[in-house]
Amino acid sequence: DEANQQEAESKTKIDKLKQELSKVQDDKSGELSGVDAEEKKQVDEQVQKSKLQDAKNKKAKADLEEKANKAKEEVIKKEVEAEVTNQHAIDKEIENIQKAVEDVKKVNKKLQEEKDTNEEEVSNVDGGAAVEAEKEAALAKNIEDLTAKLAKEKADTAAKIATNTAESTKAETEAAELEAVVDEKKKEVEAAKQEHQKHKVQKQEALNSLENDSKNTTAKQAVELLTEQENTDKKIIETTQKSVDKAEKEKGILEGKVEKLKNETEQATKKIEKEEIELTNDITAKTEKTVEKAEQKAVDAAIAAKEKALEDKLEADAQKEVANQAQAAASKLKEETKQKGIAHDKAVEDATKKIADLTKKQKDVTKKVTTDPAQKTKDIAHIAEQIAKEQEKITDETTAKTEETAEVTEAEETAVAEKEKATTLEATAKAEEKVFTKTVNSNKAADEAEKTAAKAKNTAAQAAAKAASTAADAAKATNEKVIDASKTKMKTCEGKLKEADANLKTLYAQKIQVNDLIGKATPKELAKGKLAAQVKLIEADILKNKAVIEEMTTCVGTGVTEQAAAREKIVAAKEAASEAQQEAQHTKQVSELVEAQVKQSQAIEKEIEDELAKDWNKTADTVKQ
Repeated sequence: DEANQQEAESKTKIDKLKQELSKVQDDKSGELSGVDAEEKKQVDEQVQKSKLQDAKNKKAKADLEEKANKAKEEVIKKEVEAEVTNQHAIDKEIENIQKAVEDVKKVNKKLQEEKDTNEEEVSNVDGGAAVEAEKEAALAKNIEDLTAKLAKEKADTAAKIATNTAESTKAETEAAELEAVVDEKKKEVEAAKQEHQKHKVQKQEALNSLENDSKNTTAKQAVELLTEQENTDKKIIETTQKSVDKAEKEKGILEGKVEKLKNETEQATKKIEKEEIELTNDITAKTEKTVEKAEQKAVDAAIAAKEKALEDKLEADAQKEVANQAQAAASKLKEETKQKGIAHDKAVEDATKKIADLTKKQKDVTKKVTTDPAQKTKDIAHIAEQIAKEQEKITDETTAKTEETAEVTEAEETAVAEKEKATTLEATAKAEEKVFTKTVNSNKAADEAEKTAAKAKNTAAQAAAKAASTAADAAKATNEKVIDASKTKMKTCEGKLKEADANLKTLYAQKIQVNDLIGKATPKELAKGKLAAQVKLIEADILKNKAVIEEMTTCVGTGVTEQAAAREKIVAAKEAASEAQQEAQHTKQVSELVEAQVKQSQAIEKEIEDELAKDWNKTADTVKQ
């Protein structure tokens, strides 16, 4: 009956565990769908926000482009297309081009100001940069608080579990000690009962002797002594039994305390595990949100760098045109100066030759004897005047050549400076372009890494789920064999237990019969010792069968324990397989979600690149025109 009762209690406990498992699975399923729904909702909101922002930026940019095109058309209308043939016209053209570049710079500056204003308006719609920073700080503080809360609750739970474990261990030790006391007291009760039975038999023998010989003083004293001994035996049995009952009661209280503490520990463990999952998910979600914001800032900065790169590239192209014009003008001026230099050199050469001829003529006139000294003086002065004029011509030609050469040097230096400006602008544009490319490539690499990690985690989870399922099947097969073997063994033990119990009933009946015979036997018959020998044999058989009962009772109890443990192993393996399957399902959903996010992110990046390329081509064509 006790074995059947224990088996029924074991089944009830297993059913209860199954119900709790089902409830936990339902709770986890609800949490998972909640997390997934929340993640998808956040992604959808981010996409919608990105699209709205993109639409606003496109419209603002289109408006700005229209204004820029009109401004540039005004600049182009003002440019002089006439072919120039002299240095002054070339200088004028260069001046006009430089003015056009300055106008483009002004328009770009205005565009940037309008863009900044537009971005500020968009930022104001979202609450402003300051409010955004405040939100980010609040989010970081919230993550910090959640992390601290989780750590505290884990520490508190660990402390409680440690306390409960210590108390439980202490109570188990005390219960074990009491169990030893109970066993010892039961043995004392059994020994006292045997003594009582022995004294009872001896008393009956003395009574029989008195009945045969009423004057038997020894028998009379024996009856009195044995009656007193019987009363003492009863008191010992009663007192010892009370001690047993008290110890068993205290043991029951301690066992109840142990069970209660274990339940509290189990509940605390489940509670902290659930809270840890919830808080960890919350922290992870908020941390990912912070990371997403940082990534979005990086992307925005990269897009701004790309737009700035386009503007600098356009300005660099315009500056290249200025540099080319300046170089062309410098080359033309150099060629013209070269021809003028040849003319200057020829004029100097002619003047020098003429001075030499005039000097010779002056000497000849001076040496010549004349009758008209006044005329001679006049001729010499005239020659001197001509020489001075030629000398002045040489000076003018040399000065003109020097000035023209300086102009060429200045023009070439200007061309070099304009080219350097174009080179600097182009290098700046390339550097800004690299910022965008690096960010996009970095984001792509990070996305791919995240996708790969999610897939790897999912693959591992699927493998773990499969392994857990296989292990659960193996555990079921193995432990069902254990249960079947235990049941077979229990049946054998129960059979022996019933047989020993039946034997005891028979032996006790035989003992009563022999005792009755002893009570009725004559002293002569008692003296033979045959009846006493029968009693000893019966008592020996009683002890043997009691030992069998004790052994078989232990066997049945062991069988119940073995079956309960085997069933718990089956349930535990099933739970592990269920949890692994749940984790595999979760990682699969996360992997699919990450892949969708990566695809969406890449599509948005491609769209941004395409839009920027369109803007670039459109603006570049306008500038070329």
